[in-house]
Amino acid sequence: MDKLSQAHIDELEVVEAIYPEFLQTVSERPNALIRLEIPVNCTQQTFTIQQELYANVPKASSSPITLDLSHLPPLILEILLTPAYPEHSPPIIRSLSSRYSWVARKSSQELKYHLSQMWTEGDSVLCNWVDYIYSGEFLDTLLPSRHISHRSPLTLAGLLRNHQAEALNEAFVSQSFPCPICLSSLKGSKCITLECAHVACRSCLSDFWGFCITEGDIGRVQCPFPECIKAGNEAGEEDVRRIITDDLLKRWKWLRAKRAVDLDPTIVLCPLDFCQSPVPGPPKTGDDTESNWDRLRTCPSCGYSFCSLCRRTWHGPHTPCVSSATAEFILEYMTLPDDAPKKAQIETRYGKANMKRLVAKYLEEKALKEWLSESTTPCPGCSVNVEKSMGCNHMTCSKCKQHFCYRCGTKISAANPYAHFSSPGQPCFNKLFDFAATQEEWVPMDIFNGL
Repeated sequence: MDKLSQAHIDELEVVEAIYPEFLQTVSERPNALIRLEIPVNCTQQTFTIQQELYANVPKASSSPITLDLSHLPPLILEILLTPAYPEHSPPIIRSLSSRYSWVARKSSQELKYHLSQMWTEGDSVLCNWVDYIYSGEFLDTLLPSRHISHRSPLTLAGLLRNHQAEALNEAFVSQSFPCPICLSSLKGSKCITLECAHVACRSCLSDFWGFCITEGDIGRVQCPFPECIKAGNEAGEEDVRRIITDDLLKRWKWLRAKRAVDLDPTIVLCPLDFCQSPVPGPPKTGDDTESNWDRLRTCPSCGYSFCSLCRRTWHGPHTPCVSSATAEFILEYMTLPDDAPKKAQIETRYGKANMKRLVAKYLEEKALKEWLSESTTPCPGCSVNVEKSMGCNHMTCSKCKQHFCYRCGTKISAANPYAHFSSPGQPCFNKLFDFAATQEEWVPMDIFNGL
């Protein structure tokens, strides 16, 4: 094997100085075999990965996979530096391959030929080769349409995505970024990229966001850069999850839910004591008509279905709410002035038409109760209201056959019912009939005067 000349040594030192991570191995002297592993970093471009076709094999039916990539796996070159290089002949490329075999064999042969054509007599060419491959310039010659053929497109697509992510992460870690909070310049390993693409110090964000959440000021949990602060863009859950502890994350979620309930009048809380999760209202359909189905709510946390008005288990759209559950709420609504903000909030949350129906129903039930109280007496046995139009106060319930006094509503003995009205000292003594006896004066009739 030929020995490395001084010209070879000088050129390899230049390559190693500029690209120290690319020069993988150099054969020990006197061998003149070197190995270069050159990654491909280009501007972001769209690549299409398709099934590699073979002779006498039907065309695959799988759809091509499209990826946007700026970092491609390295090309691996084994190069023999002959004594005639660089004066009389180019280096000999013994092999050219690519990690994950994303460059087809035919394309590798074309690239080898093109690299050899880049040499001019008497000039060193290794640095030019490295620049040509590293910048991705060779893609215009090798893959002008950016189509990659592979026997397993799905597998290659996954490998290329992983390589892209790892390369971007390595580039991020090696760079320095100014922190808008502590105003220091820190390496990417101590920073984090937010969803808005801004980079900030992880430690500063953790302290600042943690303080804001502890104090309940979640509106300030946002990107610290002026553009995002002016826009009022709050941090998303993914960013917050990566920065703060689990306990603070739970409090942040709870504070956001509480704020949502305060700001959105259509949201109600789950009535179950162990849950209390916010339950959103029905989706808006663009139709202003209201339906009793709008009262149905299903808690996304525990699955409990309930009525948003009476807070009881869902009783269907046609069954009215229990009066006792809504009476206090309706009274509060009725006492509010028409221009009161709280009244408008209630109408937004439950529907103006629903509130009108509830008020009408409440007034109707109130009038019915007043009439029942004034005009009927409930049976002491079964509570059925009984109205008396005429007759005595001894009543017998047609439903349960209980004997009772219509005047005072107490039970009386079926064997001797009138003892209740004939016993001195009883409140209903001599009150079997309600009318008062009056003495009518005798009026002479003229019809008998002529007889």
